[in-house]
Amino acid sequence: MWLLSSKKARYQYLLDLPESDNLADAVKQAMIEIEKYTAELEDTLPKDIYYSVNSEDDPLVHSKLLRNFKDIPADVQLDIFGEIYEYFLGKFALAEGQGG
Repeated sequence: MWLLSSKKARYQYLLDLPESDNLADAVKQAMIEIEKYTAELEDTLPKDIYYSVNSEDDPLVHSKLLRNFKDIPADVQLDIFGEIYEYFLGKFALAEGQGG
């Protein structure tokens, strides 16, 4: 496990930002900082997609997403992200199969 020294790349830092801040910029900067300290991730993390997340209908999507991930328990005994990935992969494969 690597230790990230840049506070702006830490999840808690992003959580603590006011909703009025430009969270897309903050998340992009976090991705850049993570790549600086993790050579195997260099040039792999998305950086500009975050600007299209919020919409006129819901300008707080970034903030809501950050807070939703906060509620995932740290002591869970299974791979939550793996389970979510497999669930959506199964739904996608089923939908594609039905489309013929």
